[in-house]
Amino acid sequence: MKKKYSLKQRMQFRFDSIMSKGVASKIGLLIVITLIFILIMGILAAIILGDLHGLLPWTSWKTLMYTLDPGNLDGAEGRHLYIAMMLVATLYGLFFTAVLIGLINDAISQKMDSLARAKGAVIAEGHTVILGFNESTFVILYELIEANLNQKEKQAVVIMDDVDPIEMREQVNAFIKQNKHSKNTRIYCRNGSIYDREDLEKCSVLTSRSIIINTQNDFDTTKAILACTSILNEHPEDSDSYTVAVVYDAKNEDAAQIAGCDGRKNDRLVMLPLQKTLARIAVHTSRQPGISKVFTEVFSYDDNEFYILDKDDCFDRLYGKTITQINLMFKAAIAIGVYNERNGIVIDDPEKVMFENGDKLILLQDDDDPLATEDNEFSPQIFHGIKMKPAEKCKCLVIRARPITNDVLVEQPSYFSPGSSVILAGEKQNIDEYLSPDVRKVFDDTDIDFVVHEVEHLHTKKCIDELMQQYLPDYVLILSGAVTVEEMEAEDEETIKILLYLREFQRVTGHKFFVTSQLNSVKNQKLANVTGTDDFIISRHIAALLMTQISQTRELRQLFDVLLESEGYELYMEKASGFVPLGVPVDIYSAVNAASKKQRVFVGIRQMKDGKYLDPDVNPLKYENGELKKYIFGEQDYFIVLAEELLV
Repeated sequence: MKKKYSLKQRMQFRFDSIMSKGVASKIGLLIVITLIFILIMGILAAIILGDLHGLLPWTSWKTLMYTLDPGNLDGAEGRHLYIAMMLVATLYGLFFTAVLIGLINDAISQKMDSLARAKGAVIAEGHTVILGFNESTFVILYELIEANLNQKEKQAVVIMDDVDPIEMREQVNAFIKQNKHSKNTRIYCRNGSIYDREDLEKCSVLTSRSIIINTQNDFDTTKAILACTSILNEHPEDSDSYTVAVVYDAKNEDAAQIAGCDGRKNDRLVMLPLQKTLARIAVHTSRQPGISKVFTEVFSYDDNEFYILDKDDCFDRLYGKTITQINLMFKAAIAIGVYNERNGIVIDDPEKVMFENGDKLILLQDDDDPLATEDNEFSPQIFHGIKMKPAEKCKCLVIRARPITNDVLVEQPSYFSPGSSVILAGEKQNIDEYLSPDVRKVFDDTDIDFVVHEVEHLHTKKCIDELMQQYLPDYVLILSGAVTVEEMEAEDEETIKILLYLREFQRVTGHKFFVTSQLNSVKNQKLANVTGTDDFIISRHIAALLMTQISQTRELRQLFDVLLESEGYELYMEKASGFVPLGVPVDIYSAVNAASKKQRVFVGIRQMKDGKYLDPDVNPLKYENGELKKYIFGEQDYFIVLAEELLV
């Protein structure tokens, strides 16, 4: 159960937000001195007027009035000594007013200074905390804003980092103005160290929904994990909050995992080993042009995303049905599998996986609104005599040896057909440093050729032309492995040069091939787009997307692992001609059923129009303007599916 703030605590926070404790104590002391002064003056005035007991209340009241309002002295009557005493009270009143105004002004100044430095505590519950302010912060913010669109109440997001608070606030405000959907998200900026306990407590991490550690290096990430875990462990029963972090270098994964240990089930930390994750995405993408855009969509809150639902009004009618049967009932969603405590994520043959009472349903849809279903299963068209064939052998040229290279090469044999070739081209010192002898052993056990090509100057046009002429690859994969911000920028520049050389080679020779490049920065992708490359893997961007999704639903971490592993069901793009007849109108229900008959889970489509591929359409519309929508597929169109192996 989340820790709740008491009314007394909330009032104290409100009071402290107006004035500091030091200023409050000074004002309190001033009031006490004033009351004593008024009482003494009232007693003396009553004695002068000759009736201490009878006149004391009246003289004390008059003294108070003369103290608070100097204008009353003009109407003072009585003995000269009494009038002189009221003059003293009036002068004290001027002193009291001046001191009080000074103290209040000091309190306001302190508060304004605190606001300018973003040092105040944030009082919130169920919010998301982002530790670290950099380029990826705005990717995370955008995703959280999209996720909060259909929430009934405003959702809070707290950003903290040890940077200029005014500049941070200005950048966030500019971002909010550009985003029309931010009305349901309240963003707080705070200045402080992301691994300082006092600063973290000001972000109310204990009552947060989750904490996203968004740093530029693994050492800062590990320290922030350690600090957050120590706070959460002090109140293990009062908080369900957890930390989400990405570790970029595989060498630092163990340290980060130990830092997040809570002494129980180690469930305070959800850690993403980005190097392995990117390697799997790179292998998927290098073999299937365009699928990087599918990953980007399902990893983000734009359009369709994954949900793991434990309840919905329609579930009673879905229990006991297979994934195929459920998909023949869904009007605007696609079920892909189930989640249960016994087996975890289950994605398999959609005609065999059953959704039982107590299971959670894994699905793709545009938002988390209630599910819309048909009254009964839709009767799809049945297509006979359509066969699929294994994917053809191919050549893949991997450019650069980097820390991620071993993970990529180890994964590749699982995705390439027998007879294929993989060529690693890199400078000798990098190959010696990063290529493990174990990689060759992996390829020795397969029917896939593995070639290492050492070069002296990899990033020159001459070198790239020679590589392309010698191997004429079908696919080119450009890897990256920068760590510091400076290295990232330099490596992205080299990547863009290689992309330009490849485009020129394709223009001159006419040889057709597909390129996947790993970049570090989103802004550099915009520049690289001019090279005509279809696929980009943006390291920091993907990390931000994954962290945001997991921060809202932690079970998605396990789902992403399943989808990216070489064993089991993975995302593929397969020719539509292997499922449905070409040139014939086909509805999505029939496409879903056709994929199910071939032990595949239908996810979406990618079609060509006017010689160019459109963006992948995940969970395509089944109805348009209330009418069943039909699609016509051509020879170059694809189905996006979940399957055990790639066929065409």
